[in-house]
Amino acid sequence: MVNLDRRLKRKIKIENNFYELLKDLYISDINNLIKKNLYPSKNQEFKFYDIEKIILNNPKTKACYMDLREKFSQSGCFSIFGIKRDFTYFEKFIELVPFEENIFSNTKTILISGYTNEESNPIDKWEDFINYFKKETMFYYFNWPSSTLPKVIANCWRGITYFEKATLRAEICGKILAYIIYSNTIFKNFQINLVGFSLGNHVIKHCIKELYNLNHNLGNINNPILLTKNENIYQINLKNIIFIAGATHLKKRYKWKNYLHETIIDKCKNCHTDNDWVLGIYKFFMSKIPIGLEKVNIDYERKNLIENYDFHKYGFGHLSYKMDLVAEIVSGSYKEI
Repeated sequence: MVNLDRRLKRKIKIENNFYELLKDLYISDINNLIKKNLYPSKNQEFKFYDIEKIILNNPKTKACYMDLREKFSQSGCFSIFGIKRDFTYFEKFIELVPFEENIFSNTKTILISGYTNEESNPIDKWEDFINYFKKETMFYYFNWPSSTLPKVIANCWRGITYFEKATLRAEICGKILAYIIYSNTIFKNFQINLVGFSLGNHVIKHCIKELYNLNHNLGNINNPILLTKNENIYQINLKNIIFIAGATHLKKRYKWKNYLHETIIDKCKNCHTDNDWVLGIYKFFMSKIPIGLEKVNIDYERKNLIENYDFHKYGFGHLSYKMDLVAEIVSGSYKEI
């Protein structure tokens, strides 16, 4: 992104106080334009987007979304894993909340917390990360049905069933996030970054996979979408992905080679450490090595598509990642996301 200060200073060489005034007016006009033309209407009481309305306005995402609802409302998967069978109960926990709209940027960044995000304010978790980038991007928080750390620890005796329940929730929410993005409403004409922590990375994983399916007109593989001649076929890609302490794994890496290569424009950045006892529990029950414990090693023709950052030397564990340091390291010398 071209820095606004540099761009304006190149065009006008005037006194600093007049420059600052002009910049403020410029930003104000742009923000009013964005709000007027690009922001969909919000729920006035709760201040978050009407997700279902956004998804249903697009023929492709509507078809996929209705198929998803039917599948998980009737298959009994919810009751097996202890999730309410009624899909509308599940949906009411899903929110897309903007942290701050009055930022001029060509990127939007969606933050997804882990499975224990219920116990804290998301702003507290991500505050240092957001403050590091300041006005480089507009931040959004994707809230999904979660739990608390005491509940997770207390339910570990249930073993793999409890972890499957959590990953199933993350998978469904990842697909819904893909439909929100592909609907091309909130994020139209913007570059999109996804940043996840812990099981929030499983949400991102399935968001990437579903975007790949939508881009290739696959939709649900078991129920392909049939478009009419009047419906537009377009692709929606992601700019950057940042996995932090990822409680997910990339099975069938020959497929993920395509998913990541064709869906991500810039970088996929993986923050990991082998000093993570929480992911050790995940590894034990799921019998898979999560990406938050080690490097992601997939061969690509595109150089440096995947960047791995080992935080072992900083002494980070699952609950002690310092988000300002993570932001500084993964952004490099440009301080951009």
